[in-house]
This record gives sequence, structure tokens and C-alpha cells, in this order.
Amino acid sequence: MSDAGRRLRPASVLFSLLLLSPLVWIPGTGFDGPRLPVVLGLLGVLLGYGALAGTAGGRSKLLWAALALFGVHLLSLLVARTPGEAATPLLVLFAGVSVFGVARSGLVAREFVLEGVPVLLSIVGLAVSAVGVVQRVYGQPVVTTEGNTNYSGAFAGMLLPVLAAFSAAGRRRHLCLLAAAALLVLLLLSRSRGGWVGAIGGMSVGIGGLAWRRVPGARLAAGAGLILLVLPLVFQGGDQLSEARAPAVVVRLELWKGAARMLASHPLLGVGAGNFSVEYPPFRSEAEFRASHQYVDSGFVEAEDAHSSWVQVAAEAGLPGLVSLLLVVGLGARLWLRRMKAGAEPETLALLAGLGAGAAAFLVAGLFNTLTLHVSHTLFFWAFLGLIDLFGDANPTGEAAHWPWTAQVTAVVVALVATGYSGMLVSSDRDFNAGMSTLDLPRRVAHLERAAKGHPSPWKARYYIERAQAAMGRPDQAAAAGREAVRLRPHHVMALNNTGASVLRTKDGEAEAERLFRHAVEVAPYYYLSHFNLGSLLLQRKQVAAAREQFQIAARCNSKHASSVFSLGETWAIDGDAAAALAEFRRADAIGFNSGMVLREEHPDLARDPRYAELFK
Repeated sequence: MSDAGRRLRPASVLFSLLLLSPLVWIPGTGFDGPRLPVVLGLLGVLLGYGALAGTAGGRSKLLWAALALFGVHLLSLLVARTPGEAATPLLVLFAGVSVFGVARSGLVAREFVLEGVPVLLSIVGLAVSAVGVVQRVYGQPVVTTEGNTNYSGAFAGMLLPVLAAFSAAGRRRHLCLLAAAALLVLLLLSRSRGGWVGAIGGMSVGIGGLAWRRVPGARLAAGAGLILLVLPLVFQGGDQLSEARAPAVVVRLELWKGAARMLASHPLLGVGAGNFSVEYPPFRSEAEFRASHQYVDSGFVEAEDAHSSWVQVAAEAGLPGLVSLLLVVGLGARLWLRRMKAGAEPETLALLAGLGAGAAAFLVAGLFNTLTLHVSHTLFFWAFLGLIDLFGDANPTGEAAHWPWTAQVTAVVVALVATGYSGMLVSSDRDFNAGMSTLDLPRRVAHLERAAKGHPSPWKARYYIERAQAAMGRPDQAAAAGREAVRLRPHHVMALNNTGASVLRTKDGEAEAERLFRHAVEVAPYYYLSHFNLGSLLLQRKQVAAAREQFQIAARCNSKHASSVFSLGETWAIDGDAAAALAEFRRADAIGFNSGMVLREEHPDLARDPRYAELFK
């Protein structure tokens, strides 16, 4: 190893730990668990080391584009309804841009990159694949260390073409090929179509680069690419293209249409970083709702992201965000082509081909999954771009200009503060998970209160506090928690309904409850429960005709909701139309309701009416 390599050995160790960060995982802690604070902490130390060593790197167009992308997301907070929702997305993006700066700065010697990066990525690929296989053996979902099958598959799809290209040259080519094979198994087990398409896109770039520069091992990589294309079609083609998987396509298409409507309404700065889920409900279509709830028996599941990195950026940061992302992609592609053209050694060319393949796989898989919200995928994408930039004609630690000392110190301080802040978020999530895992409602509330205090946007904790307080018969406390949840998520349909129900049990709460129910109906007119709750309130006020209209809509939206059908019959009975009432009561009984028992308790006069005698037998 050269003198520079020995001098920079501490930075190489820290950078190695960054590349191994996908293995930081505590089961049951969500998508990223403690990974984000670990990554930010390592970056803070690396940035500080770079400032002291005087290896801050030179300026580049791609770095300016990366900073512009981050700056646009920061600027979008000016229009964000709930700025606290931006905490995690901004920290993840900051980590990505920072690792790009570190990778290209020359802190890590090229000799180490050529020798160490293939080994490190192979270790990650083998370890993550092993976790997935063990999960499959024990009958669990193959979520690996990413906490979700789609993100697991997308991560496999990112690493697979990288390691396949690395196997074309270099001393560790056989290790890389073994890891690529393991990742192919993981990709098949995850059944992720987005990951598969991403892997094919990445493999096309990698093989294309190897063939262009006539790297000796290009044929081996091409063979691996052919296997990648064929195996999923052979083993899963029928299932992947089956009608059972069609709802996932509908969900994505309808989500993107809704996001396009959001962008049309907020073209300049979007809806604000992290605020997609806050603003999306009014733009949601009934088709997407039905497809998303195909296997949901009750409740209203909100869409938490756009299922596409590209769409998410456009919706949250507006047209400037989308342009910034396209600029990063365009400059990154140009940079890769220049480095590939200038490269001479087969090992260097194989490395560059693999790094370009990984970046391309991220962008292609990101068409179908919001990878920009997750640490592993984002970190590797920016690390790949930074390492590509490292292999320029001029050594970044030599002639290239350095960033001002103040900028370097600011980056270090931000990284270290972000480490502490993200650690606080992890602690909050731990309290939330502890609360949701206990059936003891007072203990649940105590855990959730602690979770809320340590979170910049504690809507979810407040939402479940409301439900727990309501279950314990504390309407005032439930209403207070529900109002806070609705303040942070004003279009959250279940929060509106639950809070309305709690408010209705408080003194003089009718008017507020009606406003909440009507807003829920306005947001999602296809959701039965909002209509049922509003109808029940109107019936309580003796507004029978208006209540009947709501119950009719509720029953039409969900024909299996027996209470809506029964209440519809109740309105006819109150108006004296026994024939219409009996028809609805019979329909309610047919789907499991006991109309006679309820009528005897709530309308004893009907129990004495001979026209309804059949219900009381």
C-alpha cells in the first residue's frame, strides 16, 4: 500500500464501517432502527478527520447538484404543513450527500477502494442474504435487515449488479461472484418486482460498461446477467404477472396520479419535505383505496409514501426538486462515462462498472419504491457516485481546491447534532413500540406519552393515545389527544373519525364532532365509516332524512357493514315505513346482525308492533 494509503488508514476503517452499516439491525425496530444515528455519527467523525487532515476535496458540478437537491428540500419546509415530518427524510438525504463528499474527497485511498470495497460489499451481500434465508426457513417474511420485503428486494437488486460487475476482474472476483449468487437467491425470495427490474437495469449498465471497455471478465458478468433475467421468469413469472398481483400495479398507478395532482396544486416547492402522507388523502382515488384495502377487513390504511423515489421528490419538493434530481442523474451519468473512458486497468474498470451499475439500479428500482426514505439504499447510491468521482485524472487530495474551513466545521457540527437528534428519534420509536406491544392500556399510554415528547411530529403516538384513552372510558383525555393528532395530520381519516367520536362524548361536543365527521367525508367520500358516524350524529339530532342519506352511502360503500344497513332500516322505521325498514333489517340479519335484540333495547315500541314480529321470534 502507498504512503497515502497508510496515512489515511483511520479514514478507511471509518468508511468501511459506513459500508457495513446495513448490518446494524435490531429486530422489531422498524425499517432502519438505530442505523441512522450510527451512520450520522460515523460521518461526523469522518468529516472532522477530513477537516483536520486537510482533505476536504475539490468542488465539482455533481457536488453542487447534490447540495442543490438538499437545499431545495430545506427550502420546501417554508410551505410544509407539518415541518416535523421532514426530520427523518432530511437526515437521510444529509447522510447521503455527506457520504458523497467523503467518498470523493480522497480521505479513503484509491488503493483501499480497489481492494477493500469489493470485500466489504460482498460481506454485506452474504450477511443480508443469510438473514433472508433464515427468515424464510422459519416461515417469516423475507424482510432481512431492511424491515420490509420490497426494500429488502430493492437492496438486493442494488448490490447484485455491483458484485456481478466486480467479479469480472480483481483478486476478490470469486468472493464477489459468490455474494452475487446469494443476492440473487434473496431477490427471488423477496419476490420484489421493483428490485428485480432495478437489478436488470443495473446489470445492463454494468455489462454495457464492461463490454464497451472490453474487460476480460465481461462474458462472465453477461452470463450472470442472463441468469438474472431468466430465473425469475422461470420460477415466478406466472405469479408475478398473475391477477393476484394486479392490485399492486393499480395502487402505484393511482398513487402517482394523485401525486401528479398534488404537484399541479403545489408546483413551486411541493408540499414540503416529509409531508407527502400529510397532504395526500384529499388527492387519493377510490380505485387506489379499494386496491390498497383488498385484504383489509376494517379500518382505513393511509398511504405513507408515493411508492417511487422520483414521484416522492416531485410531490414534496416541487419542480425544483425534480429538476435537481435529474441534474444529479445527468451529471452522475456523464461522470461515469468519463471515468470509464479514462480507465485503463481491468480491475479499475470492473470497479467503475459495478459502481455505475449500483447507482443505476437505485434509480430504476426507485421508480417503484421510495428508496430515498431509507438509509441503506440512499447511503450506497451516494457512496457509489462519490467513489466514481474519486477515480478522476487528478488526485482530489492534491491540486484540487479545498472547501473553506468554516464550511467543513459547519458540516461536522451538523452531522454530530444530527446524530444526537436521530438518536432521540430512535428512543421515541422504542417507547412507541413498547407501548403498542402491551395490552395494559395505562402502561401503553405512559409509553406513548414518552414517545410523543421525544418526537418532532408525534401524531402517531397521539393517535393511539386517543384510542387507548377512549377504550378506558376517558373521553376528555381521548379528545385532547385526538385533537393534537388531527392538528398534525388534518386529513387522516381514522384520526378524524376517532376524534369525532371522542369529542361527541364530551360536553358540548356535537358541533366539533360534526365538523370532524364532515371533513372525513370530504377527504374520503368512498369510506363507509365516516358516513356512518355522521349519520349516527344526525339521527341523534332527529334529522332523520339527512341521516338516512348518510346511511345509504355508507351501506353502498360497504355492503357488509351491518350497522349501516340496520341504521338505514331504523330511519325508515322512525318514519313509519315498515316495509322499507323490514327489508333493511332482514339484510342486516343476513350479514350477522341481531336486529330484534337491538330494537328491543333501543325501540321497545317496535317490539310491540305486529309488523315487526318476525324479528323477535
